[in-house]
Amino acid sequence: MDSRLSVDCLDEIFEYLENEKATLYSCLLVNRLWHKSSVRILWRNIWSVPISYPNRRRWVSSSKILRTLIDCLPHESKVLLSEKGIYSTSKLPLVNYVSFCKVLSIHEVDQIIQRNLCPTKRELVLQEILKMFMKQITSLKELDYKITSSEIPVGFTSFPGAIDRLSDLSRLICSSNFCSEFFRKLSGICHNIKSLTVEIGTTISDGLNDLITQSKLNQLTLITSFSSSSLSYIIPSLTKLSNTLIKLEIIGISFYDFDHLQHFNFSQLRILTFEREFLYLNTFLENNGKNLIDLSIGYSDSPLAIAKFCPNLKSLVIAMMNAESLKAILNSCQQIESIEIWCNDFLGEKECVGILRKLLPKNFRKLKLAKSVLYHNQFLKWK
Repeated sequence: MDSRLSVDCLDEIFEYLENEKATLYSCLLVNRLWHKSSVRILWRNIWSVPISYPNRRRWVSSSKILRTLIDCLPHESKVLLSEKGIYSTSKLPLVNYVSFCKVLSIHEVDQIIQRNLCPTKRELVLQEILKMFMKQITSLKELDYKITSSEIPVGFTSFPGAIDRLSDLSRLICSSNFCSEFFRKLSGICHNIKSLTVEIGTTISDGLNDLITQSKLNQLTLITSFSSSSLSYIIPSLTKLSNTLIKLEIIGISFYDFDHLQHFNFSQLRILTFEREFLYLNTFLENNGKNLIDLSIGYSDSPLAIAKFCPNLKSLVIAMMNAESLKAILNSCQQIESIEIWCNDFLGEKECVGILRKLLPKNFRKLKLAKSVLYHNQFLKWK
């Protein structure tokens, strides 16, 4: 009897290693059979693989990924790059790695190209790689298209095969700065977007509302900075998601544009994140807190509102709380399983642990205490 595992068995085993990139990378080197099974999973989202940067030792180099992408280019693209003195033509690799991709990060592709090629060559290489992705990806599920430093034509949606590749897109990460034509064209192609993350830039395109009001959208993240435009233009679009929105994240500066949202009810909202203070949180929670199971709030002028209006919480992340508020939350939110708190002058570590020992809910399983102010990316990582 052949003791070797069959391809089907290996496929099943490697599926459990989807998030173990280092292990999958090692499996590539065992033999051809293991390589065939692991490469398909590894390349679903090659951008999540740890990449080596200058002065940082990791196990995959950005130049390797770029070289592999260029090797996968069709013959005509290689000839074009060769004529421009960028690349010497070679045979196609035995495995068409690009066809396995389910996630495309134009941002990461651009960053990798920037690290490995001189400025005069970057745009052409990026254009040819994007054309290849639009032709060869069998089914694209996620697209990360944030602002980059290169002059990238947003017209990549017009590349051959783009309509077929983008039609199944379920998650999109983009910038608000792109022209309205880009957003409207994308809205016309993509009707299955469930998760949308928008980095708010200095301008907000008119066409962005077309994406925000997608019928299947149920997760929305808005990331802003001190130089961002006002969000008042897109707030009315949020009200159109009242019966579909499950997750809402607002990451960045204070949000004074949300005053008229405080009275609005999102009947399906389960997850809410505000990195900074939300001036109208109390009223908003009064209308929406009952359905929330996951709440992350940077600051709140009245944590007691959480205890009063959010009885079904299972997870709470909060940067400011006193002893009385913690006691009230533990007494009211009997289903809570996880609390993460920034300890401060109002609530120290010992006092926090002491309260938990006395009022620990039955299902409680996780306590995390931080000692410093958390902003922006730190807040996301802390969560």
